[in-house]
Amino acid sequence: MKKLHFIAVTAFLSIVGLLSCNYQKPKDYKSTLAERREHFRTKLVKFNQNKEKPETPPANLLSTVSFPTKIGNMAAYLGKIPDDGKLHPAMIWLTGGMGNGIDKVWGEADANNDQTASVFRKAGLVMMYPTQRGGNGSPGNEECFYREIDDIIAARDFLAKQKGVDTNRIYLDSILTKVD
Repeated sequence: MKKLHFIAVTAFLSIVGLLSCNYQKPKDYKSTLAERREHFRTKLVKFNQNKEKPETPPANLLSTVSFPTKIGNMAAYLGKIPDDGKLHPAMIWLTGGMGNGIDKVWGEADANNDQTASVFRKAGLVMMYPTQRGGNGSPGNEECFYREIDDIIAARDFLAKQKGVDTNRIYLDSILTKVD
């Protein structure tokens, strides 16, 4: 059931991408969203790529890891996974604002605009903060939430393979902008 929740959220983000960017109409419609996405080609009108590597996080909280995607390896911050023989819930957190990089998520933030997800980390969830295409030296260009879905699915697949992560309790969340 949790995997269905994850898929539903990624499908929603994919649809948001279709509505918010300038895309070329697909020529070949298939029966499922996954098949449609596979055959759809984005026509970028602007090429955005942040070449700055992610900052080094405090070793007691996070490590910088590399996870494989269809277009190459991307960086992520990964929280510490307890080595206690138990399976732990995990969350993939997409940092806020426009852009596909990862922010300095280990600092304290104002509770009214906390985009670090520190409350989840402090509650014991294993946190993963992935870059996406075009962010922090990752391959590709920002596609305004469309093919980035592939990157998020790749991050989930990577996280699911980590010892100590409960594959039935991997969640996805983000704060894209501050809401007043």
